[in-house]
Amino acid sequence: MRLENPLYLWFLIPVILIIIFMFDSYRRKKKLLAILGDGNLLKKLSSSLSKFLRKCKIVLISVSLLLSVIAMAGPQWGYKIEQAKTRGVDIMVLLDVSRSMLAEDVKPNRLQLAKTEIRQLIDMLRGDRIGLVVFSGSSVLQCPLTTDYAVFDMFLNDVDTDMVSHGGTDLGKAVSMASKSFEGSESKYRVVLLVTDGEDHGKDTEAAIEDLKAKKIHLYMLGVGTIKGGLIPFRKEDGSTGYLKDKNGNYVNSKLETEIFAKIAKITGSGVYVKAMPGDEDLMEIYKKGIAKLEEREIKASTIRRYEERYQMFLLAALLLLVAESLIEERKKEVEY
Repeated sequence: MRLENPLYLWFLIPVILIIIFMFDSYRRKKKLLAILGDGNLLKKLSSSLSKFLRKCKIVLISVSLLLSVIAMAGPQWGYKIEQAKTRGVDIMVLLDVSRSMLAEDVKPNRLQLAKTEIRQLIDMLRGDRIGLVVFSGSSVLQCPLTTDYAVFDMFLNDVDTDMVSHGGTDLGKAVSMASKSFEGSESKYRVVLLVTDGEDHGKDTEAAIEDLKAKKIHLYMLGVGTIKGGLIPFRKEDGSTGYLKDKNGNYVNSKLETEIFAKIAKITGSGVYVKAMPGDEDLMEIYKKGIAKLEEREIKASTIRRYEERYQMFLLAALLLLVAESLIEERKKEVEY
């Protein structure tokens, strides 16, 4: 027999303490009655109560609690050999969180639209691992590669423009971090999805892209913003909202910088670029042209041993014992005087 969740066995400690308490309470009650009065008189007064049945009730409750803990631990024995199909595509999302991503030239703003687009991509995935790197002047691995899409969405939801230091957007560092995040991955196909408005003040971007190409890591790009651009809002110290200005006092108009996408596509020779728009047509294009094709090649069969779950019998036994305990009456049906 094996246990799927052996950590639940720690619950045996409080259960054993409860059992000890119940038996100790029964013993103390007997002693207390002996102290209170004459033994023969007490015997007559309590002649309608069965000590044996009272002990039986305590034993039934105790065994039921023990069986419940065993059921929680997930006992398994016996197994089946099954063929499981698994996908081998790992996707690392590079999400720009620089201040320019707060521009409202797309609604509600660039960052929120980017989050919506990424969530739409998650809905298309079927078993692929996905991770998240956020970047601006520096980069942070927000979520390692995982197949738990709910956990990924939780990390994505917490993303804002104050997560990393600013001082310009360094795309090269972000790409390098994404590349390193694949270390230890056994996946044959690895994908980087770059989500940005195209602003880049780094010096090592081309070298980082060349490194991706050398490692055969596929790169897809999603541009967020408009060519016309928009102002960058920020909250002032007094709580009011203003718009970012340059050192000359002019409002900063942030535009979608398409040159960086063209440069990256030229280096990789196969980089797919689409512009983010409300709806899911843009991500669908990336999915169909890139990720889905990789998945079609990488669906592979593996043999796994599927153990049979046996917790049901322990749980059923525990419930039956509780039912039996509730049906037992401590009082005798006939009393002799």
